Amino acid sequence: MAISNIKALYTFAILSLLVALVSTAAIHNDDQSAVINDDGRINGGVTAAPKDFPYYVAVTVNEKHKCGGFLYNDRFIVTAASCIADPPGLLPINITVTVGAYSLIVPDPNEQYIPALSMKVHESYDPVSKLNDIALIQLGRPVVLDGVNAWFLRYDDVADADKNAIVMGWGATQDEGLPYASRLRTATQYILDVGTKCGGYSATDFDFRYMICAGVGNNTAVTTPGGTPCGFDEGSPLVQDPGVAVGIMSKNKGCTPEDPATLEPTIYTRLTAYYAWLRTNAGQQPATTTTPAPGR
Repeated sequence: MAISNIKALYTFAILSLLVALVSTAAIHNDDQSAVINDDGRINGGVTAAPKDFPYYVAVTVNEKHKCGGFLYNDRFIVTAASCIADPPGLLPINITVTVGAYSLIVPDPNEQYIPALSMKVHESYDPVSKLNDIALIQLGRPVVLDGVNAWFLRYDDVADADKNAIVMGWGATQDEGLPYASRLRTATQYILDVGTKCGGYSATDFDFRYMICAGVGNNTAVTTPGGTPCGFDEGSPLVQDPGVAVGIMSKNKGCTPEDPATLEPTIYTRLTAYYAWLRTNAGQQPATTTTPAPGR
């Protein structure tokens, strides 16, 4: 073969590799023009460690990060209805779920990138008040539950003994949605004893029977600093020790102020209100209910 032809083939191979790398990165970042910033997206909190949250997933719509979610079992993901009901007409073919990811920029060695087979938005979801803001994504193939990189998350009612909980995600650090983080963030939220009232939300916006009100607490004993979830954190679980989900992030009134303690609380969908709905549409969770210890 002529030397010129060999050089041409070599150049083509290099260009093909670069294109592949760029395409892979597009899956892990919802806006390539965004500034990559390790300060993270959750306002406050800290950078998580790899394997801290093996149940956490990234929900991707048209190859752009849209929301968080968690593994209900090896075939179903729980997320917020708002994540897949908007825009209307979204099809399963447009949705993929990444399990075991730590970075949205660089593919992790053990992550599983699985297309959606079907999706189920709660029949009574209200896009205005966000009542019944819960949905299921059925995966095109089962998740490999290895107990380290991927594991399901059981759910229960709020524990009264300790109202601290954690939330995690790749959401924005401010209302405008930028900068984007390269690594998963986590923060402590404090579940408020609010009765029928949650901050400045109206009775239409907050229903205690179906929602949880949580904000930044003043408990200095927690190991994870307080913080507030932002846009693109919707669907992320609110988790109490020892690894039990009590809610999923539904809505808040912003996350821009420098001091998160001045923010209005965040409203989460109360998971135990949907016990029958989850069992009917996703079956039972695995019998083994022990969540692996955090990787930190």
